[in-house]
Amino acid sequence: MIDLKRILVPTDLSPCSIAATVQARQLAATFDAKIHVLFVLQDPVPMVAEPMSMAGLPDVIELRESMRRALKKWTNDHFGENSGAISVMARGKEVQQILQYVKEKQIDLIVMGTHGASGLEHALLGSVAERVVRRAPCPVLTVRPDAAADS
Repeated sequence: MIDLKRILVPTDLSPCSIAATVQARQLAATFDAKIHVLFVLQDPVPMVAEPMSMAGLPDVIELRESMRRALKKWTNDHFGENSGAISVMARGKEVQQILQYVKEKQIDLIVMGTHGASGLEHALLGSVAERVVRRAPCPVLTVRPDAAADS
């Protein structure tokens, strides 16, 4: 039987991620596993001709702090304030950061939602979930956004 000690829930903080949290909570309770919640923030790359024209762009440091607060609130709302769930914000490309976290923390299972890219973007790039499934060193449970209603 599979032994789950560490479950990773990558999230974009959207309502589509909630179904994955429901599954992760149930698995964590069954296996007495620790939940890790990972949000990856992609740094904006401003395309400006002159450094002074960046004055109107949002403050990147404030954006990071705002997202860190949103992640903590999201984790508390969906796993409980006293659940012991670990929430981490990383910066970079989603798939790379997810896979790096899995290796560093020796994650036993990834539980993630299936949503995001569609149409041409999906045809050219594939979804984050699809790329994680292909490259992850551990099992990946993908959960449809409407699966929470089935639970």
